[in-house]
Amino acid sequence: MGRNDLLARLSAPDLERAARYGDIVPLVAGQLLNDSVHSGRYVYFPTSGSISLVLELADGITLEVASVGRNGMTGLAEFGCSERQVSRALVKTVGAAYRVKTGLWQREFGRHESLQQAMSSYQQSLMSQLIQLAACNRLHSLQERFARWLLITFDHACPSNELQITHEFVATLLGVRREGITSAAINLQVAGAIRYARGRISLSDRSVLEASACECYEVIKPDDDGDPLTHPRQGRPVPPAAHLAR
Repeated sequence: MGRNDLLARLSAPDLERAARYGDIVPLVAGQLLNDSVHSGRYVYFPTSGSISLVLELADGITLEVASVGRNGMTGLAEFGCSERQVSRALVKTVGAAYRVKTGLWQREFGRHESLQQAMSSYQQSLMSQLIQLAACNRLHSLQERFARWLLITFDHACPSNELQITHEFVATLLGVRREGITSAAINLQVAGAIRYARGRISLSDRSVLEASACECYEVIKPDDDGDPLTHPRQGRPVPPAAHLAR
């Protein structure tokens, strides 16, 4: 099932208390978890797969502004502890998550220092990603952005080196035409960075893919020192599903 690095930072009593209120749910690609119209009912802590935070602009264009994997969570409006969602939380790659009702999580968050510290650190990490991607989406070429996007998505899919995702879905997340993603994918495949078939992208040579990405990946990639908020690492597992009250 996997683990969530943010939850793994909690003390044993707080971890047990948080798990008592949650359940494990599948993450299905394309699934809308929370949106900007309705208040979020749940907080999600991915244990595998990844979630995109997506803004929908007035002209109908959508744009991924952050990616959440097992390093974090989504559902508290990301910019504070409000239930009101500024962005849509859309499942990017299949996986699973621990799900907790928002109200229950807010009460627990306000009561325990270890939760406050973990949330504060994660919000700083997420805000850095939001700021960097705002500049990236404005200044860098589509091929550089696509390579950066693939690297982050592979990081969140770790240890898998294969993504089940279509060019059309990637284009939606990056706010571009599908033909642009197809062209970028062809170039990366010719360079030997990836292999792709319909609905499937595999990592062939990570060093080539990194060389093709913009410098933004170096800013928001997992820390080399094993920061639990940005890099999968070994640690205390979340209690198994059998221990979770539904």
